[in-house]
Amino acid sequence: MTDNKYCIMAVKTRIKYFDALKFLAIAGVVFLHCFLLKDAEILNFNINHLSQIGRFGVPLFLLISGALLLNKEIELKSFFKKRFARICYPFIFFLIFAYIFKIYKTPIWAFWYCWMIIGAYLAIPVINLFVKFGTEKEIEYFLVLFTITAILYQIFYMTNIIYSLDLNFFITPISYLVLGYYLSTKKFKRTPNQIILISLALFIVSTILKMKFGNFFEIYPKMNLSSTLDFGILQIIQVSSVFLIVKNIYSEQATGIFSAIKGFLEGKIVNGFILSVSRASYGMYLVHIIFLKELIRPFFKTLELSDTKIFIACSVTFILLFLVSWIITVILGKIPYVNKISGYA
Repeated sequence: MTDNKYCIMAVKTRIKYFDALKFLAIAGVVFLHCFLLKDAEILNFNINHLSQIGRFGVPLFLLISGALLLNKEIELKSFFKKRFARICYPFIFFLIFAYIFKIYKTPIWAFWYCWMIIGAYLAIPVINLFVKFGTEKEIEYFLVLFTITAILYQIFYMTNIIYSLDLNFFITPISYLVLGYYLSTKKFKRTPNQIILISLALFIVSTILKMKFGNFFEIYPKMNLSSTLDFGILQIIQVSSVFLIVKNIYSEQATGIFSAIKGFLEGKIVNGFILSVSRASYGMYLVHIIFLKELIRPFFKTLELSDTKIFIACSVTFILLFLVSWIITVILGKIPYVNKISGYA
């Protein structure tokens, strides 16, 4: 399972498909929030359900973290000084900012993602030992239990079955970390084109089903868990599909239209934009939350538009919020001292 060449490359150079994944992850988060702004229906279809298209955003960030940080030589002092501080400093600043200006009644809850990712980072030095010294079969065993647990608990919830089987350990952010590492290093027997097509089909099916059934984070109170991260089987399939699509599009073995897409993505302007958004993704997450609460949500409450126009308004808001959050984060990232709390890496 260990791939030393891959590990060395990850340290010395940026891997393009990771930047593309970060781009999609933050785009997914912003898209999700924008399509939850106002309830409306078009042809008996609730616009809010479109938010499920972007539900892969937060789990994708975890998959990327697992792929980048696991199976490495981790020295605790250096890890917490560099990696951990990069997450904590911007979070603390925006949390204090939100508290002082009373942007949220409960700012601690509003930044739930930051608390979750901090917990995941605290676990990385430990779970790294399992990945580093575990065999591929042992890692697959862990992921199989992750999948089985997601399916079982979903069935228990939907059927109101009373159970005593405690497999909570396998539905935590740690599982997404391990899944990300596994998908980044696994050598599949199928060609990149085949993997892309299969993953695209799985993404479409899982997203449609999520639109119908919604999320399953509401089952956590029954399991004595507190999280808004979805560990349902549909979510696992959706985010894994996105990861594999992007990874294989960037493969040298991709052919036909996928090779053409790769060439477009690697063009100077497009690649530069993707790289910049990737570096700004954490800051964009923090910035867009402030804009949502202070400007966008109050504005949407005043709108008296037809359902179709609300759909257009949500779409335009997504584009504008994405670009404005990116621009602000990049600007803050260029200012000395301020760059430490900008979230621009």
